[in-house]
Amino acid sequence: MTKSGISLITGPMWGGKTSELYKKLNMHQAILDVNNIILIRFSGSENRVESERIIPSLDNRIKIIYLTDLSIENIESIDINIKEIKVIGIDEAQFFNALRNFCLLMADEFSKTIIVSGLNGDFNRNTFGEISSLLPICDEIILKHSLCSECRDGTPGIFSLKLNCDCENNQVEIGGTDIYKTVCRKHYYTLNKKD
Repeated sequence: MTKSGISLITGPMWGGKTSELYKKLNMHQAILDVNNIILIRFSGSENRVESERIIPSLDNRIKIIYLTDLSIENIESIDINIKEIKVIGIDEAQFFNALRNFCLLMADEFSKTIIVSGLNGDFNRNTFGEISSLLPICDEIILKHSLCSECRDGTPGIFSLKLNCDCENNQVEIGGTDIYKTVCRKHYYTLNKKD
């Protein structure tokens, strides 16, 4: 039996968050029956350029659903019985409202294992969505990082940087390397420095 709890996988863009999520879901699928695991992705993220994402394959017995709102009603409206589900993966979690309440409800009241993957901050190094609100309620926190796209020497890339933008507005803009890159602290500062 899978134990209930909440795991958070977080970090900047291209840090391997989704790969880690898929790895964990596939491990659970090895011991659970078909229809015991679902992956929830934010509706709108399916338009993301998947060719820029190198992710392991997800076991084809794991059902992927796209939602804009986390609720039991939304999940059951697409013909999924929440009572059968043992493990719930949530990808691109920074886009969901009511994330904290949903995770608490599923883990505490329904004894589900919740594995959440999402950005640790936005391109302005501010909180993004409800990801940071999960920190005090998690059983496990995994902080991932990428490599700095400016240093190109193996220096950890810990921040997501938005290219050519009005960085005061538009926190949500789904895009790839044409819009964002991952950088170290030094390059985040120097590339954002206003003369």
